[in-house]
Amino acid sequence: MLEGIHGMCSGNIRKEIDDFVYYCNENYNKDKKEEFEHILVEDINDRKDRILLWEAQNGNDVAKEYFILDKMDYVRILTSRDSDIIAFKSRGLDDDDLFQTGIIGVLDTIKKYDFRTNVKVSTYLTNNVKFSIRNMYRQYGLISISREAGSIYKRCSEKISLIGDYITKDDIENLSREIHVDAKKIEFSINAVKSRSNICTINIDGSIECDVSAYEKYNMKTYRDYLEKMDDYYEYISIIQEMKKLSKKEYNIIKGIYIDDRTQKDLSEELNISVPAVGKIKKRAIEKMKRGLL
Repeated sequence: MLEGIHGMCSGNIRKEIDDFVYYCNENYNKDKKEEFEHILVEDINDRKDRILLWEAQNGNDVAKEYFILDKMDYVRILTSRDSDIIAFKSRGLDDDDLFQTGIIGVLDTIKKYDFRTNVKVSTYLTNNVKFSIRNMYRQYGLISISREAGSIYKRCSEKISLIGDYITKDDIENLSREIHVDAKKIEFSINAVKSRSNICTINIDGSIECDVSAYEKYNMKTYRDYLEKMDDYYEYISIIQEMKKLSKKEYNIIKGIYIDDRTQKDLSEELNISVPAVGKIKKRAIEKMKRGLL
């Protein structure tokens, strides 16, 4: 489904997004320019992003969908070229895994961006996409050992094996003097390599061992959570697409009740119809959407 939407974004959707942004931009400039100084920045691309995010954070689901669609190409490029992200491919992940997890970072950007004038949306988005990938694939017990920690541990591993399992502060201080490395760094390196929560550990001879049982649990937990989050995303896109097919009155009622958290009585007064009529329209709209989602 994501591939289909990704393809759509290069055609008519792109023009729809630009038209939507232009309309909002004109309204901001005409009405209350001072109120929207945090949106009407000089950078044209950043202004476009801010307009979509402002509208999305204020309940405009069309703007929310447009922002997601607009950023799909960017996420695809970022996850295929950024060196930090590409490193995850060595763990068996492919471009689609990274791309679809990166979309979670786009959703977080919609929710959390705070419109500071000195932080561009693109910068904030990049950090969110990279964080969502790191968080998704590192949070279930995998502790990454830096090259420096591995190197320090290797240098003092023979001496550590002679000391035994219990290493005192004095032992570390002696090691520090012998190999000319800060004691804190040695302590950190030993803890990183020896930690029982590590999936991969470095042995005395420099070889790497993997705890197969822990690795399988990590993979299954990651995979289950990944599917759960992506299911939510697919469902959101599908529902938005079906809402577009409703009549104006049906759309306003569904949006009012389920997105804006308004009561049927409130909507009946606004639309000048009875409360039972609102209930019937809501029921009819839900049935239409269910048929489209089957």
